[in-house]
Amino acid sequence: FKMNSNLLKQAKKNKAQSNMNIHFGSIATDQHFPFDHHNDALLEKNHILAVDMEDNGVAQACWLYHTPLIIIRAISDNVANKIPYTQRNAKLAARNAANLTILTIKALSK
Repeated sequence: FKMNSNLLKQAKKNKAQSNMNIHFGSIATDQHFPFDHHNDALLEKNHILAVDMEDNGVAQACWLYHTPLIIIRAISDNVANKIPYTQRNAKLAARNAANLTILTIKALSK
């Protein structure tokens, strides 16, 4: 599913105006747990930043109802485990995702 270009542009603008560690890229999603570790090379080859199950339903609903879509995720570790999961990383990732979401919504409501 493609993200809405206006929402994406606004999120990137908000990121540029902040000191948050934010990455933009593709998320692999499915209705079932999509991958196990033997697919890590495929994910890296396709520049997939995250794997999830939750966003698939949201993306499908937005597509069906012609609703603009952007997915903002808190990612506390990466696909290749180059950044290990820690509580500190999880809290920081969640804070950054929440802040970017709030900034983007506020900018769109002006």
